[in-house]
Amino acid sequence: MIEGTRASTTPQGEPVAAQRASFVGRERELAALQVAIDHALAGRGRTLLVVGPAGIGKTRLVEEALAAASPPAARVFWARCPDQSGAPAFWPWRRVLRALLEPLADD
Repeated sequence: MIEGTRASTTPQGEPVAAQRASFVGRERELAALQVAIDHALAGRGRTLLVVGPAGIGKTRLVEEALAAASPPAARVFWARCPDQSGAPAFWPWRRVLRALLEPLADD
């Protein structure tokens, strides 16, 4: 279980009020995410895809893994798949790449 007071942002970068947080379970998943984060921070990049039904806690799982990262993860890009049909092909990947390349737009 992880407990603490934390302030966070949503995947869209919107602030979330500081809250008292408890996180129980998912030790195996947290450990796997921590290994991937450690590899990425050591220069062996990783792409992680967390999938599951809506409301199962995917966002919270990743937030907890990033909060526990040591040293803190520097750059993390989020994207969500819309719950409705008709989204453009590769929509989440396009959003991540757009966010990644945005700082280079002036160049």
